Amino acid sequence: MELRAYQIQAIADIKKLIRQGKRRIIISSPTGSGKTVLASEIIKRSVAKKKCCLFVAHRRELITQADKKLKENGINAGIIMAEHCPNELASVQIASIQTFTRRIDDWSFNLPSADIIFIDEAHHSTTDSFKKLLDCYKKYDPIIIGLSATPYRANGGLGDIFQTLLNVGTIKTLTEQKYLTPAKFFCPTNEKQLDLKNVKIVAGDYEKKSLAKKMMRPKLVGDIVEHWIKHAGNKTTLVFCASIAHSKYMQAEFQRYGISCGHIDSTMSDDDRQVQLHRLRQGYIKVLSNVNILSEGFDMPQVEVIVLCRPTRSRVLFFQIIGRALRPYSNGDYTKRFTTVLDHSASLYLHGFPIDQQEYTLDTRAIEKPQKITPENVDKQPITCLICHHVYDVRLSKDKRADTQCPNCSHVPTKESKKILIEEGRLREIKNAKICSPDQKAEWYAQFVYYGKKHGKKKGWASFIFKEKFKHFPSTQEDIKPIPPTKEVSGFIKHSFIKYHKGRANG
Repeated sequence: MELRAYQIQAIADIKKLIRQGKRRIIISSPTGSGKTVLASEIIKRSVAKKKCCLFVAHRRELITQADKKLKENGINAGIIMAEHCPNELASVQIASIQTFTRRIDDWSFNLPSADIIFIDEAHHSTTDSFKKLLDCYKKYDPIIIGLSATPYRANGGLGDIFQTLLNVGTIKTLTEQKYLTPAKFFCPTNEKQLDLKNVKIVAGDYEKKSLAKKMMRPKLVGDIVEHWIKHAGNKTTLVFCASIAHSKYMQAEFQRYGISCGHIDSTMSDDDRQVQLHRLRQGYIKVLSNVNILSEGFDMPQVEVIVLCRPTRSRVLFFQIIGRALRPYSNGDYTKRFTTVLDHSASLYLHGFPIDQQEYTLDTRAIEKPQKITPENVDKQPITCLICHHVYDVRLSKDKRADTQCPNCSHVPTKESKKILIEEGRLREIKNAKICSPDQKAEWYAQFVYYGKKHGKKKGWASFIFKEKFKHFPSTQEDIKPIPPTKEVSGFIKHSFIKYHKGRANG
């Protein structure tokens, strides 16, 4: 396997930590960054040195994925899992934590030799099952390496399990290096539309039964299928639901619109699940609905759209779900440019943009949550005309009153009909104010150039005010076609002038 630069550096850092006496290391690396590839390379090098390795995971899909990556790296591992024949002679074992802990007390079970133990999705390592496994190997003092994109629990970090945390990269840095794709978020503009006051909270998240009951309705803050048709563009999609019944209901809704949609759940056999995944991978279906089966350990780069039909209070789950579609993908002339997230649950407002996620620590105290994103005021929401279905923004008349007349057919909605439309809800793109793409920066520069020429500014003025905005000079200063400034750009220029003159006045 060809390793990326940050993976090569991670292996060097792990060696250094082990030389320093660290025996329990957790690796933090975003979903889609190749944690299993990294682990398989470490295992390959360890086997070459006559070491034994144990790779442990809590889901069948993770076991299958690890086995596949190891085979690609020339390693044939034994698998400890139901319906698999054991291979006790193999120096590498991949184990289902459920099967492993069930067999520990069986007199016929031979504890596999393990100089290094890998724990996949290590944010689950605080469960009794993983603790029981680690206790079995305590006297042998193996090296423990955890792997996780979200190495923390609801109440803090994992410092009571691991000695040190190695941050391999963040979503922001790997997106900038084009190892992950940027994401566009579409959310309801009024968070209050999703009334969850009566939904119970169990173990830090919404209780499944009461949540599923709330979600089982044709409209969940906007029509889910219609928004998919509008924003997804028939791209490969994963839909995340609140229950099995809810997932089957969503499958039927997509199919009712003539959209090929499948469904998988935990009650299906492994073969039936693989059939559905194969159909999605080959394009026989465009949409696959599930509950949490695909939230971890699922690797299909061609997935471009996430539809979140269930709210969650868990940042771990939210980031894991979004991460399913962040892997880059190319096929012939087609390249995935961005990931689309249709967040009907308004979870973005609670957890923030994944790209703003900071490097993690082992601090076992409660982790500081990101600043909540404020939903747009209801009065600023667009209106869909009841007569011609034209979507338009409310304008201000000359006397500063809201003009709600449809510009297409002149229909004026009544107060009651406008209220109904707002309660039905619709999604709008929520942009991250902290992130500005190269194209957006080029637009800002083109508007600065236009303003500078119109107002007789010196040649370099546009470059310097660009630097004031983005903390660096524009990457190109030639072949820029000036364009008139928007209100946002004009406002920034005005603010810059005021700040400059205030500074001079204050000496």
